[in-house]
Amino acid sequence: MSAVGTPFEPVVRIYPGGNPVDQENWPAGVDITTSVRRPGSQGGQPITYSGGRPDEAASADAGKMNLTLDDAAGDFSTANPNGRFYGLLRRGTPITLAVRSGVDDFSRTVAGGLGTSSGGASWASAAIWSTDGTSAQAAFPAANAATAPRLADANMRDFDAYMTVWPTVAATGSDLVYGLMARADSTGAELLIFAVCFNTGGAVQAKIFRIYSGGLVVLSSVTLAATYVANDKFRVHAQGVGEDLRLRVWKPADPDNPEDDEPDTWSTTTTDTVLADARIYSTSGLYFWRTNGNTNPGTVNFKVADLSYEAIEFTGSVISWPVRWDKSGRDCWAPIQAAGILRRIRQNSTALRSPLYRQLSGYSPIGYWPLEDESGATRFASSVPYVGAARGSDVNAAQDSTLAGASVAPVFTAAAGRIRATTSRRQTGTGFAALFLAKLAGTPGSDTTLATYTAAGLITRWELRLESSGTVIRVRGYEADGTLTVNSTTGVGGVTSWNSWVAWQLEAERSGGTVSWAMNYHAVGDTATYTVNSTYASSVTPRVYGVDLGGSDCNGAAWSHLWIGENTLPFVDATFYAVSDGYRGELAADRIERLCLEGNVPCVIDSAAIPSAADDSAAMGPQRPGSLLNAIEEAAAADYGILYEYGNGLRYRPLTARYEQPVDLELSVPAGEIDQPPDPADDDQKVRNDWTVARYDGSSARVFDQEHIDAEGLWDDTATINVETDDVLPDQAGWRTYLGTRPDPRWPQITINFARSPHLLPAWRIAPFAPRIQVTTGLDQVAGSDPDVIAEGFEATLWPDGWTIAFNCSPAGPYDIPLMDDSGWVLDSETSALDAGIDDNDTAIVVDYGDDPYSAWHDGDEPMAIEIGGEVMTLTAVSALFSTSKQTLTVTRSVNGIVKSHAAGALVRLAEPVYLAL
Repeated sequence: MSAVGTPFEPVVRIYPGGNPVDQENWPAGVDITTSVRRPGSQGGQPITYSGGRPDEAASADAGKMNLTLDDAAGDFSTANPNGRFYGLLRRGTPITLAVRSGVDDFSRTVAGGLGTSSGGASWASAAIWSTDGTSAQAAFPAANAATAPRLADANMRDFDAYMTVWPTVAATGSDLVYGLMARADSTGAELLIFAVCFNTGGAVQAKIFRIYSGGLVVLSSVTLAATYVANDKFRVHAQGVGEDLRLRVWKPADPDNPEDDEPDTWSTTTTDTVLADARIYSTSGLYFWRTNGNTNPGTVNFKVADLSYEAIEFTGSVISWPVRWDKSGRDCWAPIQAAGILRRIRQNSTALRSPLYRQLSGYSPIGYWPLEDESGATRFASSVPYVGAARGSDVNAAQDSTLAGASVAPVFTAAAGRIRATTSRRQTGTGFAALFLAKLAGTPGSDTTLATYTAAGLITRWELRLESSGTVIRVRGYEADGTLTVNSTTGVGGVTSWNSWVAWQLEAERSGGTVSWAMNYHAVGDTATYTVNSTYASSVTPRVYGVDLGGSDCNGAAWSHLWIGENTLPFVDATFYAVSDGYRGELAADRIERLCLEGNVPCVIDSAAIPSAADDSAAMGPQRPGSLLNAIEEAAAADYGILYEYGNGLRYRPLTARYEQPVDLELSVPAGEIDQPPDPADDDQKVRNDWTVARYDGSSARVFDQEHIDAEGLWDDTATINVETDDVLPDQAGWRTYLGTRPDPRWPQITINFARSPHLLPAWRIAPFAPRIQVTTGLDQVAGSDPDVIAEGFEATLWPDGWTIAFNCSPAGPYDIPLMDDSGWVLDSETSALDAGIDDNDTAIVVDYGDDPYSAWHDGDEPMAIEIGGEVMTLTAVSALFSTSKQTLTVTRSVNGIVKSHAAGALVRLAEPVYLAL
């Protein structure tokens, strides 16, 4: 490896043959950086990449990356049999972009420390370290000692890190541990260690440790097939992507080219959420440890070389492998484009199957007929291969859509309606389960058979009946000769109306010479299951393989999800209660996480930005039909959170995780930290002062700001959201109106250039997605309104001589929501105004709060920021209330740099009015 020779050293890797979704099982990456064509060469271009929301967009776009590869050798042509990657390159080949955040080849001679790295960064290192021109060495004179040098500015959020190590002796007594430090705090006291452990007897282990609050925990460990003797070189590759941690350790055949034989599988993997906040845990370095009990004589020297830390900037998949060439045909190149996972998800517009289907089909049924066929269907398709369709009489498909967990359901058109299904397969366990859902047209007027099951075992026919006008449930079981062996009844419990959906499951299980059976049922939406159950003597395992739904007095009945399988189906279970009701009441973040899991999309939910805030999100209505992305974005819209790409998957930041976000980047225009002058826009793009928000299949609520309408005219809008209840609609409408009437100027784009301000790199590398940015402009024109924004998207341009990032921004102020605590809080004063004019240096001002006692100022509220005519002041004292509704406020002037005179009648308001958050 060589030292950094340019201001920014990009690293581009592809993973030929890798599944874009399954990052843990990607093969070893191939560094193709030297094949990237620079601007100025044929087809050359800067590396450009983007992520998040475009300006004014409601949702995130798929991330993109563009670059050009030199294809003179034909390695990047999928049609070239002589190409290096022939047969492995395809649409969807994973690709990553990283930038080296720290590198050291130790090509210097230093004693008593590590000095300055070959990449130009300083080491915080102990005196036991030294370098000899090709490697670094830590000299341990005794056991039970560790050293943890830290490399300045090698901050990383997501990373790949590499080093080569070798023991100068074979360990005796106990281990010699060579570790890469990652995600450490600024002192190195709390950290992760990705280590190769040289054990006694020549054994080698790969381990991931966590040191936190003075304790050491082994997160993951494996013993390698490779063994060692003194001076055997090993290569270490550590990776952290979000909470996922991975480690490869191998003994290269050629230590000078260790990446040539990097294994395709990780030695060990694990997860960690304790040290996942890059704002706190991002420092990198080394951690070498001569463990307690080591008995090697004298000083033991630990050796390390070829150290590199890479901060991952983009992860995606190549969407095409084009080939371009000049007129001579001798110069070829490949301008490729990669995209994030949202591109693949968006292109899959297929509607999700219903929640019930997605769950029930996963339990290996021997017979399953969802009964969700379209209205023209003359039979009901089987979801089990090689099992015939169900057939019906006096029944119309797709006539009912009231079951939240289903899409549509058939309805009987006559009292004698029937649906019949049978399967040639049989259960293989100790019993069976058979399920269906039904909704009758009303209370049965006569004894009614709901279902008759064809069975094997002692009982060959089961009947489920409603008797006595639906007040009694009877279960009958007949032997082959007609003997009535099971005849049990119970009074109905838990069903208040037969004109609503009820889930039914017959199950039986043999244990020795006894069969236990039960008919379980519950009203959809209820979390209590009721049962009719008993036993009978038999040593034959019970089976069910056919069903006949319906009986007399079933005209107008609807039926759904006819399932037969093993007796392991979770019916009396919270998951089934939820799925049958379409997951009504499920929190938005939980829905997004579940949908991604079902759709094989990696997903992580962000925690609240401040520890005392609740990790909560909006309660959703039933899951509605639509594509996977439709369902995910519907949940995000109801919660007002942010869905975004992260690594090869998605992350979701609930609204509660957006509140009180700390500042991640502090920039200054006078210091030259902004590449282009920021362009404030006090325009009408986001103005909305009248919102009506409705719930699907529910009510609506309207909230408007009449004062704003009188000042700027009517700007109305509507939204329909999928929330659980109508009572949250006023809050939803109020939140949108609040956002649409705030006076903050928009700062659509803020651009930084790391070539001009490389000192900003450490802060950028640890910033989360959608970082909060504050900018000091020094401009009189925006005094008091300097940018305080959330960068909800970005576009970046990178090459070694330049690196710019243009952020698409929205105001951060709306999300500064104070937490309610015992110290009290203050809402804005609506009518308080100056009783008399003040000049630019008055610090005692008289205000009149009129006839609204709630607009009075109270002793104990101070200090707080108030605003008069654009000037922000700090309220430091409040006089007692006058009988004339006047009081005196003592203030500190010009908190925001504005100072001027104010006329009588000027409103006195909170500088940041409290708004009760959604």
